[in-house]
Amino acid sequence: MSLGQRIKQAREQHGYQQKDLAKKVGVRSAGVISNWERDLNKPDADKIVQLCKVLEISSADLLDCHIDEAFVCTSKEKTMIHQFRHLDSIGQEAILALLTIESQRQEKTILPTRTIPFFSARPSAGLGNWIFDNEAENIEIIDGPQAQKADYVLQVDGNSMEPKFHHGQYVLVHKQETIQPNEMGIFVINGEVWIKQFQKDHLHSINPEYTDIPFEEGQDIYCMGKVIGVAERV
Repeated sequence: MSLGQRIKQAREQHGYQQKDLAKKVGVRSAGVISNWERDLNKPDADKIVQLCKVLEISSADLLDCHIDEAFVCTSKEKTMIHQFRHLDSIGQEAILALLTIESQRQEKTILPTRTIPFFSARPSAGLGNWIFDNEAENIEIIDGPQAQKADYVLQVDGNSMEPKFHHGQYVLVHKQETIQPNEMGIFVINGEVWIKQFQKDHLHSINPEYTDIPFEEGQDIYCMGKVIGVAERV
C-alpha cells in the first residue's frame, strides 16, 4: 500500500471528507489531499506531522517505516536507534519524515529521465493567458510510458481544473489538432491559451467555482494537443 492509499484509508476511517482533512492540516484545498492520495505529490515533513496528529496514526504506520526484527545493525546504526528512542514523539515523527523525504530523493536520482521541450506560454486554469512568447527550452522530467508519448510540456496557471490539475503543475501534451469530448486539451482562443476539458459546444472547467467557455461564432480557436498526464520535473 502506497503513502497516498494509507492517507486515504486513515481519512475514511475517521469519516473525514477531503475538504475536512485539508482544513484540519492547513492546506489550501481538497485538491491537495486528492493529489496526495493519488500519489501525484507527497506531503512535506510538517504536513506529515499534522496528518499523524489529525488522523491519530503513528508516523511509522503512516510512512510504513517499521524496523525488521531480524535486521542486523552496525554499531553506528545502534547509536542512532538509541538516540532516536530518547526523542519525544514530535522529534521521532520529524526524523521519520525526513528519512522518507531523503529516501524518495535518493530513489529519484536513479530514475530514468527524458529531455523534452517546455514552452513558456502557461495554459490558464483561471482567467486566461496571452501567448506572447512561444519559444521552447529543454527541461528534464522523470521518464515513463506517458512521458514517452508526450511531445512537449506546459505549466498550469490557475485552479479552475482542480482537483484534476493544480496551479504550477507541469502537464504532458501530445500534439494533435482534435480531441474527443471529455478529454483534456490545450486550446487557444483569440490568442489566449487554456487547459480545459473539451465538450462539443464549450470548454469545461472542472472546478465549479469557474464558468465554462462557450464556443461563439467568429472565435479564432484551435487545439494545441491532448493533455495525457502530469510531468515530474527533475
